[in-house]
Amino acid sequence: KIEGDKNKAVKLIEPLDGVVSVSATDDGIVIEATTEKDLRPVIVKALGEASINLLEITKKDMSLEDIFIELVTEEEDVQNV
Repeated sequence: KIEGDKNKAVKLIEPLDGVVSVSATDDGIVIEATTEKDLRPVIVKALGEASINLLEITKKDMSLEDIFIELVTEEEDVQNV
């Protein structure tokens, strides 16, 4: 969760090394990143330097089952178009 300009936050985080995708939500932003490196310190620093208040940061590890469900759901969405 952040307090501030979500679009500005997305633009700041997108170019960071290891970031796969960033999207704005009602509560803040969602960041998908590679598992090679913990990006939380870099994200906190970038947002702080831009005067965007970070209210909460949560790391969610995806299980193989989560990844499978996401892939199957995306494939179904494509087939329904």
